[in-house]
Amino acid sequence: MEGEEVEVNLYGEGIKAGERIMILGEVKSRIYKRDVEEFISRLRRVEKLIEAEKYKLMFGYYIHPSAEKIAEENKIKLIASYMR
Repeated sequence: MEGEEVEVNLYGEGIKAGERIMILGEVKSRIYKRDVEEFISRLRRVEKLIEAEKYKLMFGYYIHPSAEKIAEENKIKLIASYMR
């Protein structure tokens, strides 16, 4: 696992309330269940490598209802362009 590369579209690190936090995000035009599952797979590899609280999110133009449940179960915030 050491030195393994994991690609995400959005990455950031910071400190929140004195604790390390990592922001990991993915951008897709349309987000379906399989897209969330693929993102979860990549996140699992990152979680093994880095100890920090993780804020996980996916941006998209459209979010299919099949993606919502699995994202919620895995604490992934879904954000669509039509949401405010």
